[in-house]
Amino acid sequence: MPDAKVLLITGASSGIGAATARAAAGEGWNLVLAARSTDKLDALVREIGEDRAVAVACDVTDYDDQQRMADAAIKRFGCIGAVFANAGTGGKPGGFSGAPPESWRMLVDVNILGVAYTLRAVLEHVKAAHEDILKDIRESKKLPEEAQERLNDVINEFKKGFSATDGSSVAVNEAETEAMDEADVEKESVKVRKPAPKK
Repeated sequence: MPDAKVLLITGASSGIGAATARAAAGEGWNLVLAARSTDKLDALVREIGEDRAVAVACDVTDYDDQQRMADAAIKRFGCIGAVFANAGTGGKPGGFSGAPPESWRMLVDVNILGVAYTLRAVLEHVKAAHEDILKDIRESKKLPEEAQERLNDVINEFKKGFSATDGSSVAVNEAETEAMDEADVEKESVKVRKPAPKK
């Protein structure tokens, strides 16, 4: 199986997306960088290294475009290990009371549907990249010690956050998975909550 350390980032051409790409590259990740235009992405790929990163043009409001993005990632690196659905847009001047109501559609299309489309487009690929852990969960209904250690390593790595030159950072709160009951396994859902203190 290909190395699962492949991170796909939408909205990667500037700001937090580009800063995250640089930080992730420094941590050894291969990168799939997506944005509406590849002009800035191409420069970022050259900066990181063409052997480590690929630029993909993608309009996150178009689900077919997102599927093509996921296909391009698989073609280039063989898997998708993680995704940062970062693409977003701000509102028009005037806020809720002053901006034209028709401008709200773009906010919903990019910031809500766009994120949902990204997660749906990559879901099966991410699951496939971590099939060994999922298989252990399905068969034993709990995380084996080795899988739990691997999960903790991932959590700790992301807890560090990605420090950026512009002061931006991305961090993931600490989480622990608990054993799933049979119904949850059937639904392919994972409960995430803080574990009870050890006695």
